[in-house]
Amino acid sequence: MTDLVSCVFSDDDFVLATLQAQMLAKVSRLVEASSLSKEEISKKSGIEPARLDALLEGKEKISPFDLTKIIDAVAYFNQES
Repeated sequence: MTDLVSCVFSDDDFVLATLQAQMLAKVSRLVEASSLSKEEISKKSGIEPARLDALLEGKEKISPFDLTKIIDAVAYFNQES
């Protein structure tokens, strides 16, 4: 039973790490593609500039809530047709 539990936790860790990498890649692409500066994105998203930098550098984990705020700030869904 212990092996099963450790296997599940390691699988969960793998999934979380994968999702974190995907969110970081998405946020990085959004910021790069945006016509807004990081300062403007920070202001529109409500994420402090230093924290936004930490998120983009992978020093801090991106939550789904952070991702949503950045997507809204760059008006991602308003640009798609």
